[in-house]
Amino acid sequence: MKRAFITFLLIHSIFSVAPTNAGGLGRAITSHTLNSAAWGVVAVENGQTPTSSPFVTTWTVSGGTAYDYFDLRNIGTVTVNGVLALVNQTRVGSGPTNELFFERCINGSWNISSHTCSGSVTQIGKASDKSFTLSSVALAPSSAIQIRARTPVSSAYVFTTTISTYINRSDIRGGQVTNS
Repeated sequence: MKRAFITFLLIHSIFSVAPTNAGGLGRAITSHTLNSAAWGVVAVENGQTPTSSPFVTTWTVSGGTAYDYFDLRNIGTVTVNGVLALVNQTRVGSGPTNELFFERCINGSWNISSHTCSGSVTQIGKASDKSFTLSSVALAPSSAIQIRARTPVSSAYVFTTTISTYINRSDIRGGQVTNS
């Protein structure tokens, strides 16, 4: 009898949940949206809309120094810490291609009319190297770095310069984890 009474109490307690205990039962559902990161830096004519094509400029040097300005623009969704630019020059007609020097204006900006820098000019590469690298730049999404291409005084030659850009995987900012 004692055993039957204990069994009855046990069964009764299992099947009759008091309203105060019922509040502890429940389930929460949350959702998270993950976006894929995208990265890309393009060389584009100063102030122009980016395209998927390499940047091409044609030089006609007829004495004196010639200049061209272009932007390296981050078209991705993550910060990029470095850019590799490959340079290809092609002669048009007779004569060789001129040497080009690629320069940045550090702690200032370019005055395109007077071809001067309000900060200090730093050479970052030359065309004969076939490439130049910008490192430690922290180029945020939608931002740009303006580059000046300069060719020194020379004879009259016509040539084109093509610049293609690449990003090494190591130059993409690492992911961040945020807890809330």
